[in-house]
Amino acid sequence: MSRFVDESDSRVVEQAKGALMLRYGIGSCESRAVLDRWAREAEAPVTEVSAALVDGICLGRDDRAGA
Repeated sequence: MSRFVDESDSRVVEQAKGALMLRYGIGSCESRAVLDRWAREAEAPVTEVSAALVDGICLGRDDRAGA
């Protein structure tokens, strides 16, 4: 079971990295650094921050819409 969770966690982090790379035109290392920084600032695991980002994209949330 632990292996499944680890693989699932890895996938959501990779999805979040890909979203950041696509949106901001940054590389893989830079996108991981962004996720790491956000996780530190939120005092949350990287997987949690990544899942929130991916969920927000899937739900169509866009903070820019209000600006």
